[in-house]
Amino acid sequence: MFQLLLASITLFGNGGWSCTYSYDYPEHNVRETYVSNVQYSRDLSYVASSKIIYSHLNENEVFAQFSYLEEGMVVVSGRNFYLDGKIKNFVKDFDKVGHFADDYVSWAIEFMNRPMDPKEKTLTVIFNSDEKMTVKHEKSGTITECEALVSDA
Repeated sequence: MFQLLLASITLFGNGGWSCTYSYDYPEHNVRETYVSNVQYSRDLSYVASSKIIYSHLNENEVFAQFSYLEEGMVVVSGRNFYLDGKIKNFVKDFDKVGHFADDYVSWAIEFMNRPMDPKEKTLTVIFNSDEKMTVKHEKSGTITECEALVSDA
């Protein structure tokens, strides 16, 4: 049990990661990219500052972006973990082509804060070092690449 706690603190305690993953929707010529800067504390709480960036696949042109904050706790079991938190301050930064309706922000907050079974959000660490971490979403198989955030201390 102590080794599990030590591993949890090593991966998440008093550190931060910048993580990125994308979904492609070729039928709409759209890539949805999530970029999150997550800061963890020793008690396994976290605060994340995130962006969702929408771009066209064939041009790589960004046409919309949203930002939000998330706070919560990391729940860890071996190399598996999930973030148990709540989204707040979800805002539309820009939408150059008017793709997202005015009610999208309230829908997104409700959708992202809905209750989820932990199995739906479990991630597995498949690689980690002091500088990099790769995680896999167990349900979808999505790979997320993370880089350690450099502390200003």
